Amino acid sequence: MQAKLTKKEFIEWLKTSEGKQFNVDLWYGFQCFDYANA
Repeated sequence: MQAKLTKKEFIEWLKTSEGKQFNVDLWYGFQCFDYANA
């Protein structure tokens, strides 16, 4: 799998994602898998 963001775009997204929770697959609440695939 290849990244779809540039390094700069990723860092900006990472900073704005602080304090948020992700449940992309809607299973078992908020997990690190969801955050990695957000």
